[in-house]
Amino acid sequence: MNANVIPQALHQALWLTVNAVEKTAQGHTQLNLRCPGSAHSIGLFAHDLDITGVKIDGEDVEFEQRLSVCEQQETTEGKQLPAQGAAELAEHSFYEYQRLVQKEAEPELIIQLPNRGDETDGPEARNPEFESEDAEVHRDIDLVVTVAFAIQQPNCGLHFHGLYACTDNQLRRSRAWFPCVDVPLAACPFELHFTVPASHMAVSCGQLLKQAWSGNGKSRTFHYRLSIATPPQDVALTVGPFTAWQVALPTKAIHVKAADNNASLAAAAAAGSAAAGHLGAPPTPLRTPPYSALRTPRTPVLLDAFGRGESTITHFAPPESKLAADHTLKTLGLAFNMYETFLGCKFPYKALQTIVLPEGMAAESMHSAAGLQILAGEMMGIESRLAIAYAVAQQWFGVLMRPRTPADAWLVEGLAGYLHDLFLRRFLGKNELRYRRHKQRQAIYMADDGQAPPLYCKASPALLWGSMYGTEHLDPSGLRKWKATAVMWLLSAKVSEDIFKKQLERLAGAVVNHLQQLQQGLGTNAGVDSEQDPRLLSSREFLRELGKGAGARKELSALSLRWINLRGLPHITAAFTYNK
Repeated sequence: MNANVIPQALHQALWLTVNAVEKTAQGHTQLNLRCPGSAHSIGLFAHDLDITGVKIDGEDVEFEQRLSVCEQQETTEGKQLPAQGAAELAEHSFYEYQRLVQKEAEPELIIQLPNRGDETDGPEARNPEFESEDAEVHRDIDLVVTVAFAIQQPNCGLHFHGLYACTDNQLRRSRAWFPCVDVPLAACPFELHFTVPASHMAVSCGQLLKQAWSGNGKSRTFHYRLSIATPPQDVALTVGPFTAWQVALPTKAIHVKAADNNASLAAAAAAGSAAAGHLGAPPTPLRTPPYSALRTPRTPVLLDAFGRGESTITHFAPPESKLAADHTLKTLGLAFNMYETFLGCKFPYKALQTIVLPEGMAAESMHSAAGLQILAGEMMGIESRLAIAYAVAQQWFGVLMRPRTPADAWLVEGLAGYLHDLFLRRFLGKNELRYRRHKQRQAIYMADDGQAPPLYCKASPALLWGSMYGTEHLDPSGLRKWKATAVMWLLSAKVSEDIFKKQLERLAGAVVNHLQQLQQGLGTNAGVDSEQDPRLLSSREFLRELGKGAGARKELSALSLRWINLRGLPHITAAFTYNK
């Protein structure tokens, strides 16, 4: 057995103090892990983090921190390549890049497990007949691992911009701002504690439970709880002197009126919103909006008939960008209500928060995390409203419902694009949708010459990040998303939009029922077998159920073979003869 085992994460708590002025952060994290009893060491991912100590069950243990891929690359930058042609140099660069992305699948923090000696109880400890290698391998143990760490002038993961800080969880970069089990299927609940200056806000995923002031009111700690099992790549954080305002969504009407803080509070109270009762004044006078004292009840709230209690929608922006952000984010409520209606269930997260960053700070135009959306300050305009609608669709397909394997990533991308197109058709009209789809198909035809990888790239289960190591998500062209969305429309036309809608309703309903069982203590939130977890979507099962419901299994099998499993596009040659 491999000595360095990547454990299974059952729960993770994070404490982090962020100093945006000095561009540093420090804290510790506590992970409830499960690993085979035969393991001598476990591996966690900690990219470019300064690890200051590791404890297991409260006892200090030995650990080894390996060089990150970036640090290994710096040690070889001075080497001169031999003179060679362009083709040889390109091939050398390809294999070097492939070697680096393969190295990123290996953990950087190796923790030695303490010697358990003869602590094993039960018949295995007394009867030699039970002393077999197979029994030892399958006997799992639970550990509580605490890792203290610091971040000094980071070049990825956590970005600083003046008084602001935000995370950048692009490909395998959540490990660059806190130690974690950073693999695609490693999802667990989170408890998040962030300490910032009193005039700043720490906005993260999950439901804000409480705040605690310290240092004579000079700093405060935000405590979030993310009860839905989430992979580390979908956990995000923003820090800064934001202005916040809540949006009260009417229960029946689609129109959303975004107003100032006081008017929003009054509207929420008049509508009987659950969020209105969670607003109050902070214990000390601070130059912060009402969000600074958001409170939520500590008693567990069971999901309602649609799968959750009422969600609170809060927007954040720098004070100078508040008016522009308020105007741009008004369309979020339209998409929010429409997707709930289309899928037949309520938004599962207790809070949906949208943050507008200062200009020049964001690494990408829009980033979606669990109940959190980060928008670049340059995106204030008409197109940004459509980007926001797509980000809300990603909350359903991409964050809540995730691919079962890396090869199934095209499925959630296509379903999110399909929801976004429905929003566009409803609020901008059929002609606008037809025009945009026409331009996208032209771009696909021009770009997909048969050399691009297919939508479904099957890989060995040993490759945790797929055959392309996740690099397909770095394509900035949008070709993959457009093609996946086009395939969804082909499937919808093949089986009819009504049957396709029922299929999506079944998917969302299964997830809601699953979350209800978790809230009522009838299931487990982590370590769920991927074959039984309805949040993990499989291309094969989706097409099989869709074909079964429409009675078109053979037709869909041929369509998936040509459009999903193979490269390029089909070429059709047509001719006609006109007889007068």
